[in-house]
Amino acid sequence: MADALLRDETLWEVFLRKAGINPLAAQLMLGLLKKAEGEVLQAYQNNDLWGLRRLVAMSEHERTEIFEGIVGRKTLDGLNSFLRRKVV
Repeated sequence: MADALLRDETLWEVFLRKAGINPLAAQLMLGLLKKAEGEVLQAYQNNDLWGLRRLVAMSEHERTEIFEGIVGRKTLDGLNSFLRRKVV
């Protein structure tokens, strides 16, 4: 996970904020989905999903298992609803 919280919102964080996730939780969630610097090229070469793409590709059950403890059930339900509407 990131060593420190970012002061400026990233585009990924803005996406999560629009889905109802608070700034701290958004950064924590994205930190869990982040690849280490050396793994990014390998991830691209293997077509691995990471970051926001990974979050969107997850099933609702998988998102619940990973993130319910961070954002809570109600917020996660809102995120899942947001993703169902935005991602077709």
